[in-house]
Amino acid sequence: MKRFHDTAILCVRSGDGGDGSRHLRREKYISKGGPDGGDGGRGGHVILQATTNDATLIRFHFNQKLRAGRGGDGGRSGSTGADGEDLVVPVPEGTLVIDNDNGQVIGDLIKADDQLVVAEGGESGLGNMHFKSSTHQAPRISLKGGKGQERWLRLELKLVADVGLVGSPNAGKSSLMRRISAARPKVAAYPFTTLSPVLGVVTMGDLSLIAADIPGLIEGSHKGSGLGDDFLRHIERTRFLIHVVDMSGSSGDPMANFEKIRVELEMSTRKLGERPFVVAANKMDLVEAQGEWEAFCYEMSKMDILVYGISAVTGDGIDNLLKATFEQVSKTFRPAILDEPSEVVLRPGPGVNAVSVEEISPETYVVYGDHVEKLVSRIDGDVPEAMDWLQKQLERLGVWKELRRSGASPGCTIQIGQIEFEWAD
Repeated sequence: MKRFHDTAILCVRSGDGGDGSRHLRREKYISKGGPDGGDGGRGGHVILQATTNDATLIRFHFNQKLRAGRGGDGGRSGSTGADGEDLVVPVPEGTLVIDNDNGQVIGDLIKADDQLVVAEGGESGLGNMHFKSSTHQAPRISLKGGKGQERWLRLELKLVADVGLVGSPNAGKSSLMRRISAARPKVAAYPFTTLSPVLGVVTMGDLSLIAADIPGLIEGSHKGSGLGDDFLRHIERTRFLIHVVDMSGSSGDPMANFEKIRVELEMSTRKLGERPFVVAANKMDLVEAQGEWEAFCYEMSKMDILVYGISAVTGDGIDNLLKATFEQVSKTFRPAILDEPSEVVLRPGPGVNAVSVEEISPETYVVYGDHVEKLVSRIDGDVPEAMDWLQKQLERLGVWKELRRSGASPGCTIQIGQIEFEWAD
């Protein structure tokens, strides 16, 4: 069965930062040239950007892993490495971005050109020029570039439309969409002909709006029956609903079908039961539908619901339905989230500066902490001078204090990330 790709799982990896240089200037006739190692470039970001060119998330079913560019290494004479190339990934308008590991919503790309940085590039490595002091004229210390982020994301597409067409399968929603717009959804005389949401532009004079034809809902749709919850997601951002009802009786009692769909909308966690709507009583060109009309209108009037008799096949009643729809849409606000300003959002994930220590044995301790582990990963453990500098930084960050509190003492083996060394007080 052909599926509308409105969800996707993908892995994004930002670029590592370039390494700093520890070059010492050595030129003829220039004594004591000193350090001139430049900084590395930052790693490239992974950026999602909303576009009107894509309608589904199908591209991510074939290319699930995306990676940005690495930053260039620093060079001599203070030259800085080039920043890694950002990876800008187009996604359809209305894409919700979720951290797949913890379920946290990272951002929402609603309008064209909205951007979201989902993985921030690694930090630039520092050249040895940063470590020069009055007492240390020729430092051979530099920092490696920071590692890029890797994140697994879940993308969910929610169509952005002014009006949503809802109703039971085979109620005539697709026929109505074909009548009022240039969209051409499939029409056939069997339920669930439409399996994918369809967008169409509806015009009336100088006015226009976007309508979404949602596949038919059935009892239990709010729980996922018949992919119903997936379909309900696509009318979450509509201002207004047109509830299409088959008046011919071929799909069952019109009033019973109307009530079933209302229950599904009201029980949805998306608060769709609160959305303003009108009823389009369809197939009024049939004799059977005309026989149901009076009783149906009476029931609608008791609930103070506007109902318009139409025929999507002949076009009868369509003008009155559209006039009412345009009037209601003009005075109905979109859900609040659509009015939020567009901006680039940096959401690189939680940072942890706290330090914790685990005793593996009486002589071995492991230190944990996001900031500390990142710092250690950027040091060349084979350079004694760099290790001396690192120990001073660890003391400043409170690592030694935490080790003593945990029972460690100088002479113990300390593990931080990939580095293991003997603690010398």
